[in-house]
Amino acid sequence: MKKDFLNNVIESEIKIAWSHWNRLGAMGYEKIIMCSTDPEALILLTSIVGKNDERLITAMNSWLAKYESLVSIERLKRYIKELNVHENQTYVFDVLNDTVSHYVPKRWLSIAKLLNTKITQDSINIEAASKKLALHERIMQKNLQLMLRSEYGAGTKADVIYFFLVVFEQKKGAVFFPSMPQISKMLHYNHSSIYRTIQQLAQDRGLLEKQQGKDVYSINFRALAKTFKEPYRWQTE
Repeated sequence: MKKDFLNNVIESEIKIAWSHWNRLGAMGYEKIIMCSTDPEALILLTSIVGKNDERLITAMNSWLAKYESLVSIERLKRYIKELNVHENQTYVFDVLNDTVSHYVPKRWLSIAKLLNTKITQDSINIEAASKKLALHERIMQKNLQLMLRSEYGAGTKADVIYFFLVVFEQKKGAVFFPSMPQISKMLHYNHSSIYRTIQQLAQDRGLLEKQQGKDVYSINFRALAKTFKEPYRWQTE
């Protein structure tokens, strides 16, 4: 009974991982999850359950070959630390260890150090990897967070903007202004990094507008729309 339950849990986790990789453009699963995809959390989930379906590992490595620059190293590091794995670290992270050591560039050195591995960086055929993915434009259209990261870089700036856009979608007609500690906790970034980014977005770019109250902000859609050449949906909202 216990074994059957565990197998069902693993099978469910594999389906979840596939549905999210499919949303990010990887081939191999028929259903696309309707909620947002967290690339860093998905990488860790794949590292844990990928042993039970090695096609997941292939999908992850193919995706990273083309889009690793859109992965937030800071968030991935915090996720790894938050898992707080000690005794079973080798078992939990052996898939990620292999991926980091062979398939990603040197900007992942801090992850390699955290996992006690080395980067040998074998040559990767990006063109071959791309054939296993959906068209770039289709991937960007389905993943606003990736599109923002491609514009602003894989860091706090893109993720803070994405956060405020998601909050706006979920809280239409309601007053909901998250505090900076709440944003830091939900985005898995250092509080000081979030604070500096929000201040910068408000002062330099005008992308965030300060509301009444202490350090409370909301998205400025007009300023955001000017950043992009394409007429994305939020321009008219």
